Amino acid sequence: MSWITEEIVNGKKEKALNIVLPTKGCSYNKCYMCSYSLGIVPKENLLEIVKNELENREVKKLKIFTSGSFLDSKEIRYEDQIEIFDYLSHTDIDEITVETRPEFVDKENLKKLKDTLNKNLEIALGLESANDYILEYCINKGFTYNDFLASTEILSALEIKIKAYVFLKPLFLTEYESILDAVNACEKIEEIVDSVSINPMAIHKKTLAEYFWQRGEYKLPWIWSLIHVLNEISDLDFHSICHPVALGKKRGIHNCGKCDMDLRKLIAEYSLKNKKIEYYHECKEEWKKILKREW
Repeated sequence: MSWITEEIVNGKKEKALNIVLPTKGCSYNKCYMCSYSLGIVPKENLLEIVKNELENREVKKLKIFTSGSFLDSKEIRYEDQIEIFDYLSHTDIDEITVETRPEFVDKENLKKLKDTLNKNLEIALGLESANDYILEYCINKGFTYNDFLASTEILSALEIKIKAYVFLKPLFLTEYESILDAVNACEKIEEIVDSVSINPMAIHKKTLAEYFWQRGEYKLPWIWSLIHVLNEISDLDFHSICHPVALGKKRGIHNCGKCDMDLRKLIAEYSLKNKKIEYYHECKEEWKKILKREW
């Protein structure tokens, strides 16, 4: 599975190839909103998959997803990690991004990986929230904010770029609370990370989030809430991006339906330029009323 996005690489807009490697998936696999590991058929020839996906593709960035952690040797053997990075070191790609949970950030292993790659390396960490209570009780993330900080210290020492995923509207938070938590997380990590990806809730099958959503006890966030967060963090000292999953669809973030696609385009533009989004539709008044009641 692969797709192309536009990303900022070395200060310029470039094409990025996003690929999902069929590993066994996340070895933790307990977050309330995630079922990416569901139904995966693991394959062993991961390097060949990378080669095939890159064939005849002129891209400057490669983002590798595994539905878990690239650095977890239970998902991808360390020897295979090295093999993939060695191959990529001989391509025209300028920057590689891989994802991991903090517990798999090992200084010795990462140093060898980085030296093998000899290109810009970005490690994306699924922080979600900088609030330990929310991490434990609203997301069941399995690590603390301090665990995240410990991993970023290792990455900084190795001069590896750091991306953090920040989640919008975990279970058990109101619309207003979720906005505050996302902005707070971004402000807290401003001097630590190079980029932040804001990830609003999308309903995965067979998750606790789906259970509450189907019972009408959880409502997906408004796109207006996402726009508010993006505008609030636009001046912070990192590059912020957002590629919402299932925007405008039943299981994804949405507004009234009439303005969703317009805002989708504006969010894509924001992810390149980080300029505040100026847009109005009458459904914004209903969103304001909800926030006022919750406040």
